[in-house]
Amino acid sequence: MQFLLFIFFWFTAGWRYETGTDYLAYVRIFDSSSDLSHLLHTGTFDVPMIEPGYLFINSIFISLGVDVNYMFLFISFCTTLLLFRSFEDYLPDYKYLGLLTYFAFIYFQMDMSGLRQAIALNVFFVALRYIYRRQFWRYTLCILLAATFHVSVIIVYPLYFFLNKKISSRLIVGTSVAGLLVIGLQLPIIGWITEYLISPLFSSNILYKVLYYTTSDIEPWPINIKVFFYLAILFVIVYNRNKLAERFPYFNIILNLLFLFVLLRNVLWESVELDMRLGFYMSLGMTMGFPLLFEIVSRKLIRQLTFVVFVFVNWYQCQNYFFSIPTFSPYQNYIVHKIFKLPSNGEERLYELMNRENND
Repeated sequence: MQFLLFIFFWFTAGWRYETGTDYLAYVRIFDSSSDLSHLLHTGTFDVPMIEPGYLFINSIFISLGVDVNYMFLFISFCTTLLLFRSFEDYLPDYKYLGLLTYFAFIYFQMDMSGLRQAIALNVFFVALRYIYRRQFWRYTLCILLAATFHVSVIIVYPLYFFLNKKISSRLIVGTSVAGLLVIGLQLPIIGWITEYLISPLFSSNILYKVLYYTTSDIEPWPINIKVFFYLAILFVIVYNRNKLAERFPYFNIILNLLFLFVLLRNVLWESVELDMRLGFYMSLGMTMGFPLLFEIVSRKLIRQLTFVVFVFVNWYQCQNYFFSIPTFSPYQNYIVHKIFKLPSNGEERLYELMNRENND
């Protein structure tokens, strides 16, 4: 079962063709990159604003003289390997439910689109064990490695110092309610942080990225049923925290990540883009916390109802990628494309998505 799931996760993302919103952008990065001999001769990369770790992988595959899709296959293998190992360590009894939640909440936007952050995310996922074991330097090396693929991972570096702490239940609940007020009253937290904190302290490069992500054309998050659903999951887990802490060694890390996921979802309501970039690291708490509901309920009927809700929520979370997002639907496979020599339609699919978003 686990082997088949591994193949599914690996090949679905690794052999995709012109599928994923960022697919063509990564093809252009590959086409603009140089081989290893040029890199060794000049000591510099040819593509600005892209992290060196990812560009180095591009240079390796360019030197091998293979198609960009073989690089995608390699990256998918690495991220899938890290993902499965993490669930095996942190949530062994509920790893399949965790993988289903990851598939619904993260897989399409990261593994099948945002490759650089997918790598950083899964390196951070592995690094959680070093927080639990109090191995500061190993955690630091993981974050530095992840930052060579996506610099946004630096934001989670300070989590080492409190992610495995037992935060007061009252503090979690109170802060979460405050976050609910932020989105309910639409308080411009991002604008205040950008103006009074980011601008005076950080470089123009970082400021550019912050402004880019905080001035997205995507409509701000509304207050909707998801907000209350996430809060409900968090509060149920907090209420049963003593039972769960005895059962799961990594419980404090899971709970605190889930808490941050819910908080960021509400506080960063102004920018969907920024919440997605930062919130994806915290959403690991959702992928591990949501399955813990099965540990709380014991009666057979309640467990069956919980399973129905669990499957429905995950399906609802990802169903748009199957049916209504042009860059994902229909799914296209690289091998099928090559065998049958199908025409390229990636640009048309991307244009259709952009056109639809502009019309909305």
